[in-house]
Amino acid sequence: MRKSLWMIPAVLLSTALVSTAAHADTVTGYVNDPTANSTDFTTGITALGGSVTTFSVDTLTPGALNPTAFSGATLSGTGNLATVTAGNGPADGNVTFTPLSPGEGPSTYTEYIGRTSGSTYTGSLTVSLATPALGAGVFLIDLFNPEVYDDVVTLSAYTGASGTGTLLGTETDAQYNFQDTNLYFMGISSSGDDIGSVVLSYDGIYSGDSIGVGNILVGNGSGATTPTPEPNEQSMLGIGLAGIGLCYWMMRKRTARGLRLRA
Repeated sequence: MRKSLWMIPAVLLSTALVSTAAHADTVTGYVNDPTANSTDFTTGITALGGSVTTFSVDTLTPGALNPTAFSGATLSGTGNLATVTAGNGPADGNVTFTPLSPGEGPSTYTEYIGRTSGSTYTGSLTVSLATPALGAGVFLIDLFNPEVYDDVVTLSAYTGASGTGTLLGTETDAQYNFQDTNLYFMGISSSGDDIGSVVLSYDGIYSGDSIGVGNILVGNGSGATTPTPEPNEQSMLGIGLAGIGLCYWMMRKRTARGLRLRA
C-alpha cells in the first residue's frame, strides 16, 4: 500500500512536466506576399508585444563585410555575400522572365551586401543577435527565381548564435523575378522570443545570377511573450506536489507511531 501511495503523486507530477514540455512556440514566415512581407512582419511582431529595429546597410563600409558593424548583431558572410559594395544593388538582366513582381519597390540604398558580378553566385549571410529576439528578416535586391529555375533562397532561425542550437523553422522564397533592383523581404518570427540567429542561404548557380542584401529587420521582444504552463498544467503540477507532501506526512506519522509502540 505504501508503494501505491508514492506512485500516485509521482505519476501526476510526471504527467504535468511532460505536458508543460510539450508547449510549443508558434513560428511564422513572412515570404509569400512580395509586396507586403515587411509590413506583415512588423504587424506580427507588434502583435507579439515587440517592436522592430532596422539595421541599415547604408552605414556599412564597402569592402570585406565587417562582422561587428552593427551594435546588437554579428554578421558573417560567405561567397557572394561576404562583401559590401557601393550602389543600390546588382542590376542583372533577365527582365523578360515571368512571373515578375515589383516587390516592395526599388532599392535606394547607397551600399548593399553582395557583388555586382563575379564567378561566385552562391553565398550565405548569418545574423547572430546579442539578445534573443521575436523575429528577424532581410531585404533581398534583384532576386531572380522564376518558376522555370531553381535558384532557392532559404531563411532559417535558430535558438543559438551562428546557426547553432535548435532549428526553429526554415522559410523558402516565393518564386518571382525581382529585377531592376526591386526589393523582396524574407522574415521569420517565433512567439517564444528565442531567436538567437538567422541564416540566409542562396544558390544561384542555375541562372548565374547574383543578389544583394539590404536592410536587416529585428523584432525585439518585451519579455511578455515567454511561454508559460497552461492553467490545467499548473493544476496538475500542484496536485502532484500536494500528493507527495501527503505521503511524506503519512510516512512520518507511521514512523512516529512505531517508535511509541517500541517504547
